[in-house]
Amino acid sequence: MNQIISFFLPAFFAVYIFQKINNKEMSNQECIIKYFTFVLIINILSYFVSIYIFGKPYFIFTNVFTLKYLLLSLIEGVIISFLVSFIEKNIEINIRVDKNEK
Repeated sequence: MNQIISFFLPAFFAVYIFQKINNKEMSNQECIIKYFTFVLIINILSYFVSIYIFGKPYFIFTNVFTLKYLLLSLIEGVIISFLVSFIEKNIEINIRVDKNEK
């Protein structure tokens, strides 16, 4: 149960903060896509921080470890939601395709 909460709860907060930053309603499909994207990014980053920075090569979700992992993931979720919002607002990619028919 601790693992499920630690893995999936921070992404809910990240999507909520992302919606509040952008001041727009997202469709259900957009929410689900953002949610699973945030789940993936937050957990990869949390694993990286736990293993390489804190030196914890194993993950035994005791109550103390769950609290630390959850706090770390929540902080990362807030930061990532701000970063994604900033990138979506300020970076634009245009693709142009030229047809060369003979």
